[in-house]
Amino acid sequence: MPTRHHSNDTHPPRAEGGTDWKRTVLEVWEQEFLRKKGEAHRELALLDEAASAETKSSAGDKYETAREMFAQARVQHRKSLEESLDALAWLERQKMTPPAEHVRAGALVRLDGEWILVGPLVAKVVVQGVPVQGMSLASPRGQVLKGARVGETRRFREVAVAVQEIL
Repeated sequence: MPTRHHSNDTHPPRAEGGTDWKRTVLEVWEQEFLRKKGEAHRELALLDEAASAETKSSAGDKYETAREMFAQARVQHRKSLEESLDALAWLERQKMTPPAEHVRAGALVRLDGEWILVGPLVAKVVVQGVPVQGMSLASPRGQVLKGARVGETRRFREVAVAVQEIL
């Protein structure tokens, strides 16, 4: 994950209408998932190499244990690869999506002091020194904010959350 920067400035530089800022945010997310995809490919290649080097020894249990460990690791890295590919496909679709008027999947939302990208990405990235958190609409917070418009305030866990900007 990229280095986290702490900044009280949640007003990043952007063009009128925020399209450049949103495009930049999507590009940084894309770079992150391309990195994760490459990492998963490398790990799978290393596992294949290690598995082919593993020879059956007289200690059959040791060989079977190693095979099982390789299989479990492959499952984990294939899942990571699949998640990265799904995220990249989702991000590509967002490039063609018109600006949002309310909190929905694909919206980039500025709340009280933070930016949220609404969608299936739950990690955090730093874009031009500004943290952007991924949030699913299925999450408890996502459910509370779903459909909110600029200027609306919703309550999440007894705390008022104001929607300040939606791109």
